[in-house]
Amino acid sequence: MRGSEKLWEIAHQWLPAEDYDPAWLAEFQRQVELIVAGKQDRSVALRDLILLGVANRGGRHPSHEEDWSDPLCIARIKCAINLQVSMIYNARSYRDAMDKDIRDEWPCFELVGMNKHADLSLWHDKWKQAGGKLRQGRMIAGKPSSIWSKLSDFGLPHPPFSLLDDVIVEEVAREEAVSLGLVKSL
Repeated sequence: MRGSEKLWEIAHQWLPAEDYDPAWLAEFQRQVELIVAGKQDRSVALRDLILLGVANRGGRHPSHEEDWSDPLCIARIKCAINLQVSMIYNARSYRDAMDKDIRDEWPCFELVGMNKHADLSLWHDKWKQAGGKLRQGRMIAGKPSSIWSKLSDFGLPHPPFSLLDDVIVEEVAREEAVSLGLVKSL
């Protein structure tokens, strides 16, 4: 399965076919592709998807509450859009980071919080359960390590690792990775 197909398969887990018209799902994919290409604003995509969904179900609007059982729940669709866009952006960043020349200089990733308020204690536990070792209290592993896919609720080696993700990866330079005993010097 190609990478982009895997990403769309994950999106359809959050937007199951039995809840949505096939034309709506195709429009969801098109809207996400437009957002990623910089040709569409997320709020416009959300509005268009809600309007199409309302038309498909005879004019019945979504409830104003966050009822995730409603296929047109605004929070549910917004979450799916954000997750899908994030997956596509991060898949591209991951692909670029795996380039041999870049990997020679920056051979490892470190899992860090998106902001200084992120609570990493749950991620430390998940890291250890996935077989990772903390290095000076930090979650660092080689880029091609299987730990990245093991951390992911989606089985992908790059963020987002979960639906409500609050972590990202940063590249670690070879010199630092050598000092931590993760790789050998060139």
